[in-house]
Amino acid sequence: MNNISITSSQLINALKADESKEYITEKWSNFAKDINDFNNYTDIPNAKEASEAMFLYTMKFKNHDEEEECIRSFIAFCLLKRATEETTGKDKIESFIRLTLLLSNKMFCLIRDLHYTMPKHISDYNPSDTPKLDSSKVALLQKNYNAIKVYIYNNVISELNKYSINQDLIERFQNNTSSFIEKQSNNSYNLLELSNGEELLNSCYQRLLEFGKYPLSVKDKNGSAFYKNSNGLIRNDFKFQAKTYIFTHSGIQSNESPTSASFLIKLINDKIEISTKGIKEEFIYPFLSLPINHIAVKRISRRTEMLLSVKNGNNIDNIPAGLDIVTDKDKVIELQFFFITGEHGVPRYINFYGDSIWLNGNENSNNLFDDFNFNLDHIIPYDIKEKYLPVRAMTADNMGQLGDVAIIGCNPIKHINVLSESFSITENDETEYFVFPKRSPLYSELVHCVQTMNSWSPDAIDYHTIHGWIFGKLKIVHISTFLF
Repeated sequence: MNNISITSSQLINALKADESKEYITEKWSNFAKDINDFNNYTDIPNAKEASEAMFLYTMKFKNHDEEEECIRSFIAFCLLKRATEETTGKDKIESFIRLTLLLSNKMFCLIRDLHYTMPKHISDYNPSDTPKLDSSKVALLQKNYNAIKVYIYNNVISELNKYSINQDLIERFQNNTSSFIEKQSNNSYNLLELSNGEELLNSCYQRLLEFGKYPLSVKDKNGSAFYKNSNGLIRNDFKFQAKTYIFTHSGIQSNESPTSASFLIKLINDKIEISTKGIKEEFIYPFLSLPINHIAVKRISRRTEMLLSVKNGNNIDNIPAGLDIVTDKDKVIELQFFFITGEHGVPRYINFYGDSIWLNGNENSNNLFDDFNFNLDHIIPYDIKEKYLPVRAMTADNMGQLGDVAIIGCNPIKHINVLSESFSITENDETEYFVFPKRSPLYSELVHCVQTMNSWSPDAIDYHTIHGWIFGKLKIVHISTFLF
């Protein structure tokens, strides 16, 4: 259950009492975690208290990270705008005052927001792509800002004497607005006659809602490796299901829709594990565990960029040198893989677009992949061993073109010398799997071998070897020629 009302009040009290920085930071962390639980500004309850807490903290503490500072300002702006709509009387006037103070003091960040006071055909871009404006658009932006300030000023002045408002807040407002009006007195238009400030503010706010809420950066010692390394953009390990993709090589693009490609992405220490399904192996190797050389987090574009360590050598065209993960509203929506291919290092990109599922640390995440999934289109060269110990017998029905099958996990036997041999009696990383018709008498024979720990010698010419998924792990799988 979210306690935003409690954490808002605790942060407000701590700031007004000028408690120690450590104490305020603790209350801020609790409040920010609650704010992060919501995907949209409109979902956050208690707009009056939440906006006041956000305003007080943002005004008192400036973050050294420019993007984090802007995100704090975005959230404070949207919450204060909501508070002016959802409150009345004293609370409404105080929210208007805080909004005008925020606009004046955090203009460096909020200039991105004010782009959306311009007509949509002029400002059809998201906050991460705000361009440099020509002089005419700068003048328009300035006029729109003035109109909003006048709208707020008129609302406050007309009601200011009706309520008992904190004197410090009133003085800050009067100092801010009197200076503002004085500076603008030489404009060619009559500042006090500007009447479209409400419409401009509403338009700006509604446009910002379309882009969704950004998560605040919160230090969480219990957070996942992904959470810590992405400053909160990526919650946890995840499964990604692609719906479309764009393939770019040597500047030439091609795309396909839909695609059945899926990914299992995990961050373990300083390595990223990438398991893929439904992708040609010449594009991306099916299972990768790569060291991360560098991580760059671009919070406003919601992009986490990773440079990966790829050892020089043969057959590395299908091993990515970089991976960008893009999130939106608490979901991964895009994966971009970057490759350096060929002798001359030609760049190649594959962008996958789709949806994601966060993996709960208390669950076996591999179960999110099918129990058994075999890519029959890519047979690999492989020397089947002379002798195996069958260690697990399974069956699977309705396996597409394979029909009903038996699946036997077998461990290769290692010869120590002519008279003795070694083997493992349980499934492990070296276990290989043989797949053949479920109706075959071989199934009963191998089940008996599992029960009695007897070895088995397969006939290599009876099988095609592929990489296949067994309970979410990429394994060596031998498919009977009776099946395909």
